[in-house]
Amino acid sequence: MMITGNKELDNIMEIAEAVFACPEAGKYNKAVEEAKYEAIQKTLKTMQYYREHGFMSNLVHTIFSKKMDMIKNANTVKDLKEIEKGSLPHFNGNSFMTGPYHIPEEEMILWSLTSLKGPLIPQGLKRYMDLFKQVFGVDPNTCTDEELRRIHLGEAS
Repeated sequence: MMITGNKELDNIMEIAEAVFACPEAGKYNKAVEEAKYEAIQKTLKTMQYYREHGFMSNLVHTIFSKKMDMIKNANTVKDLKEIEKGSLPHFNGNSFMTGPYHIPEEEMILWSLTSLKGPLIPQGLKRYMDLFKQVFGVDPNTCTDEELRRIHLGEAS
């Protein structure tokens, strides 16, 4: 799917794409089937929320695509509920622990949203910067204006 950068159009295109993640009739029990539909609906609402808060459409679409793959492949209600939760890491006092349904791009957005509410703790800021480097392939502390332009245009590695 091609991302246009138009929030409304990209949201509509993802709704159409979400149809492919819908469960095959009769393949799953009713509870799993319903959980898949709920996970798809929550994912679509979450992606719309991210776009409304100004996040790059191609970054949001990366999260959407990864979540749709996870939803398609999930076989239990428990797994689908975990996918729905989002990519919230657990801090154990030393480092951040992630689960099997973790999406780095989504965690980066969640750190960004958290930073709007107040300064991040040092460990959170380091984690956010590490994720930025992992997702975009550049160090946010030392990147050039040219590298930032490439990221903005969706050309980063």
